[in-house]
Amino acid sequence: MIDDADHLDDGRLVAAVVAGDREAFGPLLLRWQPSVLRLCRRLLGPGHEAEDVAQEAAVQAFLGLPRLTDPARFGAWLHAIAANRARMALRRRRLLVFGELPAEAAVVLRWGDAAPTPEAALANREVHEAIMAALRALPPATRDAVIGFYLRGYSYDELAELLGAPKSAVRGRLYHGRRQLRRALRPLADSVLTPDRSRREEQTMAADALVDVEVAFVGRMFFSSHRMVMLQERDGPRRLPVEEVDATTGEAVERLIGQREPLAPSTHDLLPRLVEALGGRVEQVAVRRLAGEALYADITLERGGRRQDVQARPGDAVALALASGAPVRVAAEVMDAAGIDPADRDQRQLRDQREVERLRRRLAERAAPPPPSPIARPEPLDPEVRRQVEERLERLRADLDGSVALLAHDSGTLVAWTGAGEEATLARYCQARADRDADLTQLLMREVFPTGEVEAVMFRTVGRLSRVEIGMAGEHSDERGKQFAEHTDQAVRELEALLPAGSA
Repeated sequence: MIDDADHLDDGRLVAAVVAGDREAFGPLLLRWQPSVLRLCRRLLGPGHEAEDVAQEAAVQAFLGLPRLTDPARFGAWLHAIAANRARMALRRRRLLVFGELPAEAAVVLRWGDAAPTPEAALANREVHEAIMAALRALPPATRDAVIGFYLRGYSYDELAELLGAPKSAVRGRLYHGRRQLRRALRPLADSVLTPDRSRREEQTMAADALVDVEVAFVGRMFFSSHRMVMLQERDGPRRLPVEEVDATTGEAVERLIGQREPLAPSTHDLLPRLVEALGGRVEQVAVRRLAGEALYADITLERGGRRQDVQARPGDAVALALASGAPVRVAAEVMDAAGIDPADRDQRQLRDQREVERLRRRLAERAAPPPPSPIARPEPLDPEVRRQVEERLERLRADLDGSVALLAHDSGTLVAWTGAGEEATLARYCQARADRDADLTQLLMREVFPTGEVEAVMFRTVGRLSRVEIGMAGEHSDERGKQFAEHTDQAVRELEALLPAGSA
């Protein structure tokens, strides 16, 4: 047995237990069990269940000590085990599982103190059923968050711990849940979506609460000169896309984040000099307002101790901040409402569903599709050549761990493909790209490269008139781009050798 164990750190005590000194686990447990028990009581409430879960966590930790990779983090590890066991207990109690809520307690409606008439009772029951149906239609993770916050009265922090998700993800799920419920319930939404204040502390947010962000990258829009500027939360995972940025501003932002000198001075280089010449400075840029899908920014100018906010388009404001060295911030409520957490699959699914609905509406409302591509179609490949092309595409797809790899001609012809997907959908996608049909291309991309499986789509030109496209897991990065280039160099040379001159 180790002498004076109370003065040893967690790492040495864990090592002693793993080496066979079981009694060394006692000081570890005495050191951390009180806070573990407090955690269980906060999640499960006072009573024997919290004590049982804390004890179960201790047993599980003892048995799992040989698998602990960082003994110095024993305390955090034990707390994580306890939180997981508490979540399992909550699921058993059906605190957050909608399907097991008793019908009479699922939603509390405060219609008045008097006993309802039979007609009012029937109306209340219809309202109740409508609410239950709307809740069932929510994605499971969103539904758990809505029920926990609005019906069970948990705070953001408590829900984050119960659901095993970041607090930002909980806020996002609640926002999207409210929007979906309002669409389904319309006039009922405002009266029903009122948190039970008697069971949780008031959740408040200062109107001027701001989140620091930086520019992650500048993206190009389909068949358009417009750009998309992606703002990244500095101390968190969320991103805010600023879309429909004009080409000049987008190029300026891209140049400024790359710290490249302009070929010729532009308006974006002139503005900070004018502000400085007038004795002022750009104190900050803040994206403060979201109206529909449009974002609005304020430029805070300071001169002689006086401040003034000037409203501007977000893209122009971000470019001015970069040129002036001023911070860029986003109102917390705007980030909660329109921010994207790349790791939150439910949030991404909801956003994707809304985008699909928007694209379908635009396709249904447009007067006519764009004219077809004027490029002549190539002759079909010889069966043996097609087999060899498909084999090379399959090797390339496997090397890059892609979901689908396709070879398309600029006329819109699907030359060959391998991997997941249906040939008819792939062919329609290739034709839409060739026709420069932005809306249809974006819609079909979601079928060809499903967002749940594909994070980045990369392409490489083959000859003059063909291109290889591959959908891969993992976000686009310099490292991924380098990997793609290395694997496609040889593949492109082989494909060019296989294809007839008119096809390549």
